[in-house]
Amino acid sequence: MLPVLPINRRPFTSPPRAFVPALPYVHFVLRCHWRPRNYPRVLKTLGDHLQKRRLDLGLTWKAVAAALGVNPSTVTNWTKGRTEPVASIWPGIIEFLGCDPRQEPTTLSDEKASENFSVAILSE
Repeated sequence: MLPVLPINRRPFTSPPRAFVPALPYVHFVLRCHWRPRNYPRVLKTLGDHLQKRRLDLGLTWKAVAAALGVNPSTVTNWTKGRTEPVASIWPGIIEFLGCDPRQEPTTLSDEKASENFSVAILSE
């Protein structure tokens, strides 16, 4: 025997419309390039360059220090601007970064200092 239903109601035979997607024929995927919060937006200092390269390669600071052949605390001092690398370390830094992070000289005295620095690296 069938159940007695109110006059306004009919038996439920199909799924409700709430289960049907709004746009069943449109398929898309949202993609974005995610960057960590500490990713440098502007590369001004050696620390910014090292941080960007480290995050791009997915390395730890200890791995960066090992790649450069220095102590991890030395790399920390460079990134925080406490000290500058000595001339003998710069070729390794440039090789690790793939570019020279030092700024181009803007005055004649800066240009002379850059030349003296280059001579010091070549003589070692």
